[in-house]
Amino acid sequence: MSVAWSEKLSCLVAGTFSGLLLISSFPAWGKSYLAWIALIPLLWLLRKAQTMSCFYTGFWTGAVFFCGLLYWLSDTMMRFGGIPPILSRFLLLILCLYLGSYFGVFSILLKHIYHRVNLPFCIVAPTLWVALEFARSHILTGFPWGLLGYSQAGVLNMIQLADITGIYGISFLIVLLNAGITDLAGLYIDSIYKRDASLKLVKEAVALGLILILVAVYGNWRIGSKAFGPDPGKGLDVSIIQGNISQEIKRDLANSYDIIDEHGTASLRMINEPDRLIVWPETACTATVLAGEGAGFHFLSEWARQIGSHLLLGCTRYDMERQGLFNSAVFLSNTGDLKGFYDKIHLVPFGEYFPFMYIGKILGDPGSFLSGNDFKIFNLNGNPFGVIICFEAIFPDLCRRFVRNGAGFLVNLTNDAWYGRTAAPYQHFDMARIRSVENRIWLVRSANTGISAFVDPAGRVVKRGGIFEKLALDGIVITNHEKSFYTISGDVFAWLCLFISALWCAFAIIRLIKGESGYV
Repeated sequence: MSVAWSEKLSCLVAGTFSGLLLISSFPAWGKSYLAWIALIPLLWLLRKAQTMSCFYTGFWTGAVFFCGLLYWLSDTMMRFGGIPPILSRFLLLILCLYLGSYFGVFSILLKHIYHRVNLPFCIVAPTLWVALEFARSHILTGFPWGLLGYSQAGVLNMIQLADITGIYGISFLIVLLNAGITDLAGLYIDSIYKRDASLKLVKEAVALGLILILVAVYGNWRIGSKAFGPDPGKGLDVSIIQGNISQEIKRDLANSYDIIDEHGTASLRMINEPDRLIVWPETACTATVLAGEGAGFHFLSEWARQIGSHLLLGCTRYDMERQGLFNSAVFLSNTGDLKGFYDKIHLVPFGEYFPFMYIGKILGDPGSFLSGNDFKIFNLNGNPFGVIICFEAIFPDLCRRFVRNGAGFLVNLTNDAWYGRTAAPYQHFDMARIRSVENRIWLVRSANTGISAFVDPAGRVVKRGGIFEKLALDGIVITNHEKSFYTISGDVFAWLCLFISALWCAFAIIRLIKGESGYV
């Protein structure tokens, strides 16, 4: 076998192995510890591979990972979009190839910077990784699904760093360890032949260990601290109704009022508690609602009066002024009066704002949804809160803006019935869960078919339900008025990584033009 074919085979094996390990670290496999070693096969190959082999290996790693992570999208497109099986799989493949290209760019840039800027992997790789995750979160409206840090959502002492760096700091830490182990392995081999490599090996191992210890100590301290401040005050009673309405039933608008009745009946167990907030999920009301008028609104209003508690739910709202539909949350008082609407700001591409796509058809919209522009803060008895709808929960900066604007806790309304019994509802829940840690606030999550839950400011799941079951969860939420560093400063850590990576790339290009080759 020629050297070229031998290297191609090595690239294929390394990329496949890393991709599979990454998949296994996320739900449904959920082996989060595998993320800490998943990139080692890829990084080890990048040390010696040719430049273009580096790109293809990274690209293949990303494609394998995203195909395994997002496999459920194909079935969703077939079942609810009416897209033929072959076309749905083709569209999934195109998306995964696009997302995989970020891994390819990471690999080729890492190769150039490593050889031309004379820096070890453990410095370059995590910085560059975060820069590209941050770019993926914003380019083409952004798709930050499956950022590496989300694999650790259940590892509480490691995710506490997110209140400083956001989710990107957790990704940084994971890649740091992967790259550090790769560096140490290389230094160990070099130490057999070079005396000075032994000293480098010890120094890097000690530095890596200290960083991990400090992060774990900080995490344990934050978990054990008073997350709500010294004077939390009285908690707010909140109830979540998980209706478990199948998407086939929801898509038939003739069932709209029956669905409301089902949620209303489930809410009567908390009847006449005027200080309680009852939360129904996204599009619990599929009948089009006008602001303060029309049959849909009055039907909801009557249920709020009958229940006697404040009611927050997702609905399809028509705005007379803007002449369009919104995916909204409506807030009603215990007397049935309108307290306000929140219109979803970040819509799902190809699903909510492209004409004639499947979500628009299901909700009876001949065109598309319009995007809201107001980070609305509601208030119940001195407890301010913000609402994020479905897809919005995966955008860190969008969620923190509600908290920065005064929200003391967040409510996430969602409908994950689209995805069936796949890994998607679990992936979605883990991403929403990190928003609590970033902003040090409670999260109330009401999902039509699950996962509904109460999550505290340390990311602990206080109460949760399963998927595809009817249930009601009661909890107490403490409003937090203290803002985390991340809430105040935003993605400064990610921006810093992007800036440093740009400088390294510029320096590497300059050295390339001058014919200087660094290590090579």
